[in-house]
Amino acid sequence: MLHEMYDGLMIMDYFDDCIIGVVKGIDNEDKVCYSFQQVIAKLMRDDDMTEEDALEHFHYNMMGSYVGENTPCFLFKEGDHG
Repeated sequence: MLHEMYDGLMIMDYFDDCIIGVVKGIDNEDKVCYSFQQVIAKLMRDDDMTEEDALEHFHYNMMGSYVGENTPCFLFKEGDHG
């Protein structure tokens, strides 16, 4: 069960465990934020992808998809190779 702070926001199916919070700002709509590292790890673990395949899938199908102002975003930490 997702926290009520995500009500009304766009959520990616099957990636609830990769959510790290909500990005809020005066100049943008609220967006659910996912951990880049956790998303890649989940693709590799659950979909049996290589790291290369997971990165390609992520960039094309997730990061590369714009579905409106509430399109989810991803947190990249220093050292991430995304």
